[in-house]
Amino acid sequence: MPITWQINYLNLLSAVVAIAGVFQFLGTVYWAIESYPEPYHWETNFISDLGRLKTANGFDNSPTSNIFRISTAILGLSLVPFMLAMPEIFSKGRHLLRLLGLLSALGLFGIGQTPYDVYFGLHHIALAFWIVPMALMVVAIPVLLKLDGAAPDALIALSIALVGATVLYGCAGFHTGYVLMQKLVVLMSLLWLLVVTITVSIAAKYCKSDRQRLLAKQADWYGKNLRRRSGT
Repeated sequence: MPITWQINYLNLLSAVVAIAGVFQFLGTVYWAIESYPEPYHWETNFISDLGRLKTANGFDNSPTSNIFRISTAILGLSLVPFMLAMPEIFSKGRHLLRLLGLLSALGLFGIGQTPYDVYFGLHHIALAFWIVPMALMVVAIPVLLKLDGAAPDALIALSIALVGATVLYGCAGFHTGYVLMQKLVVLMSLLWLLVVTITVSIAAKYCKSDRQRLLAKQADWYGKNLRRRSGT
């Protein structure tokens, strides 16, 4: 089926906001690691450690925690316009995608507002609100794009890799590599989000073939005749 490509400017604008939110978060994480009141080790410290009010060794981390909380709030809120606008390009599953997107954004917002040394249970509830809807979106978006005939191979490959990494992270428990797997899942999910924002900002407009137009015309003619006969 012939395809012409068009820029979806609403998606593009919301995508720019989302991408800006992602990059400000990455910049904040880098700053928070450098400002952490004790040595931050990638293999033993979670990203969420940056939001703790006190470190594991009892050092005050309030200044870093406050910035981390604001940054995660900005990240979650910056995704909302995109999660609302993005589903419009799909022919199916729009309401499902909006629901999953908003739940995931809400989860990201909640993660930063619930330092896990103070709100351990709520923090993990927020984590579940982020990661479960996100994992479902990772599966749903390539499938829906494929049904519409516009799923790029790079997005499919990245989605498969991210699902695999998420499963490994869930199965790792608290064994060796668990903390590093967390960082891998977070970084891959942000990369996946960037690829999705770019992909859906370029909306595929499909042009029906001559045969399809003829079949549609014949079906319309048949339907009108059938209704006319039923009415007599």
